[in-house]
Amino acid sequence: MIWNAIFFMLATLTYNSNINIDGKINIGTEWYEDELIIPDSPNDCATVGNEIYGIFLTWDRENLYIAASYEVQNKALLVVMDAGRDRGVHDINNLDWYPRNFQFFGMNADILIALWNGDLGTGGVREITGEVIQNRIHTIPLSNISVQNTAFSGDSGGIEVKIPWSSL
Repeated sequence: MIWNAIFFMLATLTYNSNINIDGKINIGTEWYEDELIIPDSPNDCATVGNEIYGIFLTWDRENLYIAASYEVQNKALLVVMDAGRDRGVHDINNLDWYPRNFQFFGMNADILIALWNGDLGTGGVREITGEVIQNRIHTIPLSNISVQNTAFSGDSGGIEVKIPWSSL
């Protein structure tokens, strides 16, 4: 699934090497309008103080870049990716880290970007190995990544993640 998205990007988007991983989503100087892959309607969340404004995706020769503009209050932000590894899972309810009652159809979750209440100290970027240990699906920290977050509970901000192609 992610490889289809990457092929689409390579075929249609411009090469971007301007990303500074600082958690600030600067449209026009770092991120471009065509890199907004998931625009979200403002104020469509049933819970006040929780909103995803948009998710961005781009790349350069060495890295894949993902960003989310969001606001959370006593909730989690999750970004799930299918890296085409054929070892991810379609149900993340039994993860050993950030388990959630989500099931996916047509994809397997390989990579999870997660944080609680805008606190990167409670989150990070993990690889979902698919291995089951003590009835839990094993995850490990993804290596060689850079991540910065500017949001905190009840206030909007952004998270930016740089993942080397070699880690995917």
